[in-house]
Amino acid sequence: MEKIKNIIWKNKDKNWILYADWMFIIVFATGVYIFAASTCIPREFSDDDWGIANYFAGVMGAEYATPYNKFINFILGWVMYGIYQFLPGSNWFFIVQELIVILSFALFQYMLIQKMKEYLSCGWCYFITSVFLVSFEPSYLCRLSFTQTAAIGSIVGICWMIFSYKNKSNRGFIFGIILAFISALHRFGSFEMCLPFIGLYLLNFELDKCKKFSLKEMAGNILKDRKLYLSIMGVVCVCWVLGKWNTAIYNSEYYAEYNAFNAARASVLDYPKAPYEDIAEELEAIGVSENDYALIISWTIADLSFITTDLLKDIAAIEPKANIEIDYKSEIEGYFDNLKDPERIYNKLFYMALIILILCMFLDFRNMVWYLPVLLTGTIIIEIYFTVVVKRYPSYVRTGLIFALIMTALLMTDFSKFQILRGKRVVTIIASAAIVLGLFPLGNDYYLSAKGTFEYNMDGLAMYQYMNRRENDIFMIPTGDPGGLPALRNSYSIFKETQPGIMRHTVGLGGWSTNNPWVNEAYHSWGIDYPMSQTADENVYVLTSFAMAQRLQTYLKEHHDMDTSASLTAVEYGTTIYKITDCDLFIEEEKGCGIINRVGYSFDETYNTYDITINVSNCEPTERGDSNRVFVSLTDEEDNTQYFMVFGGNDLNIDEKSNELVVKIPTFFIENDMEYTVNVLTQVDGINRYACKNGLKFSL
Repeated sequence: MEKIKNIIWKNKDKNWILYADWMFIIVFATGVYIFAASTCIPREFSDDDWGIANYFAGVMGAEYATPYNKFINFILGWVMYGIYQFLPGSNWFFIVQELIVILSFALFQYMLIQKMKEYLSCGWCYFITSVFLVSFEPSYLCRLSFTQTAAIGSIVGICWMIFSYKNKSNRGFIFGIILAFISALHRFGSFEMCLPFIGLYLLNFELDKCKKFSLKEMAGNILKDRKLYLSIMGVVCVCWVLGKWNTAIYNSEYYAEYNAFNAARASVLDYPKAPYEDIAEELEAIGVSENDYALIISWTIADLSFITTDLLKDIAAIEPKANIEIDYKSEIEGYFDNLKDPERIYNKLFYMALIILILCMFLDFRNMVWYLPVLLTGTIIIEIYFTVVVKRYPSYVRTGLIFALIMTALLMTDFSKFQILRGKRVVTIIASAAIVLGLFPLGNDYYLSAKGTFEYNMDGLAMYQYMNRRENDIFMIPTGDPGGLPALRNSYSIFKETQPGIMRHTVGLGGWSTNNPWVNEAYHSWGIDYPMSQTADENVYVLTSFAMAQRLQTYLKEHHDMDTSASLTAVEYGTTIYKITDCDLFIEEEKGCGIINRVGYSFDETYNTYDITINVSNCEPTERGDSNRVFVSLTDEEDNTQYFMVFGGNDLNIDEKSNELVVKIPTFFIENDMEYTVNVLTQVDGINRYACKNGLKFSL
């Protein structure tokens, strides 16, 4: 290390050596990202993030791309919208967040290196900071949320402003302002959460300059540093004004009904829900069945013909949380009890932060003995506020808060005790190894649990393109049911899948954008006004598991007295596509010319279906361009008929030769001791007629 230091010192006047720190940090940051991304695919925290990216990109059609996106400041919305219009095809919302996180960790490392350089050689500074960042950076690189990004980027930006001000770097100072501003726009509330940490860091910055504690001297220093304080206040004020402006846009008349609905939705869905049996009598009194309640609390709520703003308000009023006084003492005790559970989400990251605080106390006891209790108490108070008072503390808020805690503590710590490591290579290596072994499992709990479980593929994009090719069909996706959607849900991180127009005929049955006016306008143009009530429409298919398809059938029965059947019509990229069909179809009188030769069956254990195989021949030829849909009808001994779409029967070409048709019917619909008459039905341009002139008897 000393040799390296001597070489650097001898060449200090050469331009290249001035950039040695940056060269190392860039190589390190790139290497960590490549390592993390190649072993654990970066993903969004939630569906909300992915939906935001989709709406920026216009995946429902280029004309429906919008910068006016909930949770996001409209200025950032316009910037993202512009990027998507200029460079479509990539998930820029995700890419920009990833770049902010990578850059933030790089700046954090640079500041730590400069603090350590007074006491250690460059090589050891590089080594120790790298070991430390690797102990928790991969989890932050592999799990993104715009809320987390706002916290990380904004606090790093402000700290970089302070660092650049101390080092008289105007370019660095301006860059810090830009980073803090852009990051805060992702979610201003996360920036506000970081302000107490920034205030404590500024206090430490001023006290370090005082020869002895004096309010007069401190006030004088603050006055001298007015450029710094005015700039920070400027960032805060500008973001505050933009936040108010943003709120005004979303409180306009155009969004009035949506805001009322969304507020009522949040009052039910964003907080703990009571089991149905605890409030069954009250729910039944307002017309909400057990099936309705199950759909609503799973976020499947897209039907203003029943699930209205007033209904959600009534449900919120029934929920026990609205009728009981909160026992704050018990809630706070519960918070500390939960902290003891290492399996609770991101508790290990919290333990890591505690260890770092203890190390900071050891390194700089005289200074940090005052700051660390304030830091830790403040963090716990913020956590308790979200957990106990707000009753909503998402994990992506916690990761941003803990990052702010760790960063503030380290930047305020004096590293002069590191001098004892000078020249002691073995001790330094052992200490660094202890950091890795002790902190890596705590800081990288998400990375370690998800490592290697995601394959980087394009199934999500391929699934969207498959749906787009079926341009006459509408695809509905229930919320809260991942069973039928592995291709879509496991592809949130793939960059090239928000290409404009990819998902233009896909209707979400829930989520934060439900009943957003411009989303409803898009659905209306496709003939969809009350999505959940239209799941049995002729050209509608549901991407889900059969369990959720059953719930939707029950919904149709309870609210529209509609008897329906459901069949598995396709499995694309692991995604199951069901067709719910009205059993009260109008059938043309004339029979077809085809003949059913035989009927057989088998059981499909994978999808829990009876696969009924029908051999037909002599049918009147149809062309694929006729939008021909093929169903099999089963009529029981009591003359009740149900219609099941043939597997792949959304666009099936039947010719005069022998045709093998397979219909995958969930076992729920067929009774073992019942005899059925089997027939084949075609549906062309809304006209239903039998394709065969005979029907064969069939039983299991």
